[in-house]
Amino acid sequence: MGRGKGSSIGWIAGVSRGQILFEMDGVGLSNAQQAATLAAHKLCSSTKFVQWSPNGRPGNLSEWGIPIGDNYGSSYGTTEPGEELKSI
Repeated sequence: MGRGKGSSIGWIAGVSRGQILFEMDGVGLSNAQQAATLAAHKLCSSTKFVQWSPNGRPGNLSEWGIPIGDNYGSSYGTTEPGEELKSI
């Protein structure tokens, strides 16, 4: 009894607000931005490309992980391809 639930059609994972989904190392900035843009089109939410700063955290996140600047009503805000990141 209880086995007739059907097969699963996919997987889902919860993502917290401000969570970094992908980290890239060893590739150029333009290649990383292009890969992030392609990946962002597959996600069903708005994303933002962030770049690590010398102080050891993303350049557009505060020390508590809260996005700085315009968020456009989403957890990360949006960055168009080729748009420059704001520095702290």
